[in-house]
Amino acid sequence: MLQYLQSQQPSPSTISIGVPSLSRFLVKHSEPVNSTDELATLAQRNPGAVRWPVVVHWDDGLVAIEREDDVNHILEVIYEEANGGKGAQQQDWLS
Repeated sequence: MLQYLQSQQPSPSTISIGVPSLSRFLVKHSEPVNSTDELATLAQRNPGAVRWPVVVHWDDGLVAIEREDDVNHILEVIYEEANGGKGAQQQDWLS
């Protein structure tokens, strides 16, 4: 999760185009954070302040935070890729 966040950190040239905020990883009324290091510290000190789970599909640049539908979508994408793409004959994971 932290690698994903660090790759999304705004640079001076991207601030104006709305780079995602760290606040989307926090539950309401938790203390604000200004860096990925602060987010990591908060998650260790108070895990309830951070929205879980966080699922990242690095290859497709997808991230799901807390929402079951989004997590399922990422898992479906990974499953389809592992089995030759959408519509391909599905394989048993154990074979």
